[in-house]
Amino acid sequence: MVAVSTNSGYCLALKANGTVVAWGTNDYGQTAVPAGLNGVVAISAGLLHAAALKSDGTVVAWGITGSTRWRSPQD
Repeated sequence: MVAVSTNSGYCLALKANGTVVAWGTNDYGQTAVPAGLNGVVAISAGLLHAAALKSDGTVVAWGITGSTRWRSPQD
């Protein structure tokens, strides 16, 4: 594991191969990591959601807001 983020009863861990694992309370889907998620360089565990920053600048979020993808703002 290269990073861990926790919040309100659940945990996320970023593995060295760029994938994410999650465990704990899943009342809002916050531990339901999207299938095929890879290339992750950073993670964040929010109160009712989770987010991952991918190496291409894409942010993937899941949990209470549902599975959402958006691109980060340009410099």
